[in-house]
Amino acid sequence: MENEHRNMRDLGCANGWPDGSLEKRLVEMAHKAGYHFVVTSHNPTDTVYECKEAGLRYHIDSSD
Repeated sequence: MENEHRNMRDLGCANGWPDGSLEKRLVEMAHKAGYHFVVTSHNPTDTVYECKEAGLRYHIDSSD
């Protein structure tokens, strides 16, 4: 599985992205290009989203 995601750029935790950050802009550009992010991992405290076409991954921390 690691080889499958070797070229995937991990953008880190979306909870900490400020407005105008590079990470946020990359995700917005991928959406505008028509790419979709899918949930690849989900547990009670963390959800991982990936877009293979754009080569991007990020996660959202839902722990309190």
